[in-house]
Amino acid sequence: MKKRNCPICQSLNSKLIMPVVLKNFDNIKTPLSTRVSECLDCGFIFNDNEIDVELLNGFYTNDNYYFVENSFGTGGKDVSRYEMYEKILDPYINKQDVIVDVGCGKAQFVKYLIDQGYSNTCGVELDKRMCQIAIGQGIPVEEGSSSKLPFGSMSVDLLVYTHVFEHLWDLDYDIEQVRGCLKDDGFIFIEVPNAMNYSSARVFDYFWFSMPEHINHFNEHYLEMLMVRHKFKKIMSIETIMPYNNPLYGYPSLMMIFRKVESDSEIIIENKCNSKLKNCIDIYISNENEKVSEHQFIIKGLVDSKIKVFVWGIGIEFFSLITFTELLSCNIVALIDKNLDKQNMTVGDRNIFSPERLKQAGADSVVLLTSVFNEEQMRKYLKEISFNGRILVLN
Repeated sequence: MKKRNCPICQSLNSKLIMPVVLKNFDNIKTPLSTRVSECLDCGFIFNDNEIDVELLNGFYTNDNYYFVENSFGTGGKDVSRYEMYEKILDPYINKQDVIVDVGCGKAQFVKYLIDQGYSNTCGVELDKRMCQIAIGQGIPVEEGSSSKLPFGSMSVDLLVYTHVFEHLWDLDYDIEQVRGCLKDDGFIFIEVPNAMNYSSARVFDYFWFSMPEHINHFNEHYLEMLMVRHKFKKIMSIETIMPYNNPLYGYPSLMMIFRKVESDSEIIIENKCNSKLKNCIDIYISNENEKVSEHQFIIKGLVDSKIKVFVWGIGIEFFSLITFTELLSCNIVALIDKNLDKQNMTVGDRNIFSPERLKQAGADSVVLLTSVFNEEQMRKYLKEISFNGRILVLN
């Protein structure tokens, strides 16, 4: 696999700052080598992974579980977030505008806008399974991707990219598709994880580096640099920590609106290296190293004790633990997840069972909860089945 150009300045002059091979379900085809790198010319932080556009698209159509989850950014029902988006966009759109949500997931934001009277709204989604879910609910969604937008030249007033740009391999190509579809003076609304706030929006060990599909780590400066190169003018930006379904955790949101312009004279920006992003990433890595050391110590205690362990929640947090600790060396009785599709998968040749299996956990067992967002519901279930062993949560 060839070295990846910096997505911002196209330089090949980069330095590896954190390599890790993430563990995952058995038989996953997507390469899981994450190579967080710093561009030595402009300072942007990106992943120079052993992956390309074709492999990434294969992940979204085969290996991901977004289509069976209702989590943040999968296009599920999240009315409060959609209300906020509409409030932000209101000054720049009207009810007759053609609005397209690219990477719309289950397309609930599309439905929300249509319900608010924006009748010329539709979605574009790469994953056929997501398309079928949306179309089954009568929501207008077309199969496509950011690199293959199914629209004519200058036909769209607003393109929406929430939780998309951090995934894109060839940003230059995809942004040129945006320019082609947008009308003159059309707008693009982008939301990405704000890498400046990875530490303040901590979820779990290396959470923001533990998704192999997240390959671009933006802050406002670099997202604007990228868009300016393609003749887009920044109209507004908002940085906030957006609450998840578990109020103890938040999403480090960076939202920006850009307008398509024809002349570079309308744009003023300093296209230079900005050390703030690298400094924040260095702090994040240092903090996560400390947490990983703490968790390695706790897991080593479980290994040495040979106590029976039920691990509940087979997602990002779990795969981070088995990557950075000896969790799979514990006396694991069962891996547990409510997701029926995951129950057909294996991890290290271990089967995954439904939460019903927890009824076999006795007082001499530990239930390790590895889904921080669902901790409250998990504890409630364990109480309902009268589990009287030890509940362990690592955060």
